[in-house]
Amino acid sequence: MRRDPTSCGFSVVELMVAIAVVAILAGLATPALVTWKQRHELNGAAANLAADLEQAKMRAIRENSFVAVVFTAGGYTIFVDNGAGGGDPGDWVRSGDEALVQQRSLPPGVQLRMADLTLANGRVRFNGRGFPLDVAATASIPVESAHGAKEVTLSRLGNVRVN
Repeated sequence: MRRDPTSCGFSVVELMVAIAVVAILAGLATPALVTWKQRHELNGAAANLAADLEQAKMRAIRENSFVAVVFTAGGYTIFVDNGAGGGDPGDWVRSGDEALVQQRSLPPGVQLRMADLTLANGRVRFNGRGFPLDVAATASIPVESAHGAKEVTLSRLGNVRVN
């Protein structure tokens, strides 16, 4: 038995209906994916900040020297503030041959809320024992985006947490 060649495949109407269904489903899913991505970027930025503060603390212990963290709204810089290569140790300025530990920019739409930062002059430094200097009890570093906010806290004993 032979089939009629005109009855094989899909009709144009069937293809148009399938394309319309796929387009509607994509339109419904896109806003949820965008929101998920922005929340994920906020959570990732807060987790990276906490990990980088831990790294700064460990580097200060390893080098037995000051490691400074200087914050801006769009990111932060971490460097060994030991005065190597002609710089002044503990002056909060990366000069000479002072080693850069980390320089991180935050993802688009995520920023540090500098007005609510509870660190003097938007900076902190760890000493050779891993304790943050210039932290009274607990320092708060707020990270925010249009879809929420996270807070990274740093205790005077050097404990770092994301809230």
